Amino acid sequence: MSDFNSFLTLSILMLRLFSTVSILLSRSLMSDFRLASTFSSLRLKVVSKYSISL
Repeated sequence: MSDFNSFLTLSILMLRLFSTVSILLSRSLMSDFRLASTFSSLRLKVVSKYSISL
């Protein structure tokens, strides 16, 4: 019975760890996506300005 309890606590800890890791990963991915989108929009603005000036 003690083995089962230890396994249960271990699985709960693993689940908690996995959830925190996934949250951190999703946050970093979201920030990366935001950076990429802002970069692409800036590039589009620059390109449109240059094409208008040319």
